Amino acid sequence: MADWVSNVEDTIDAGMLGAEEGNEIRRLDAIVRARDEAREVWLAGEVSLTVNVHEAERAVRRACLLSRAGA
Repeated sequence: MADWVSNVEDTIDAGMLGAEEGNEIRRLDAIVRARDEAREVWLAGEVSLTVNVHEAERAVRRACLLSRAGA
């Protein structure tokens, strides 16, 4: 299982995220992990045919939720 999935489930179990917030994270189009010797970074990606305020707000919301999940 991917690390981010475990992080999301653990965060839900701890009551720090709601089930619907976990579902929002799972609906991300892409989650990429990058790391070097000093740190690890998770990137939340959304892909869309259109770019508008709604799409941008959704991407920011899901990225914030991913961050809250510790990923």
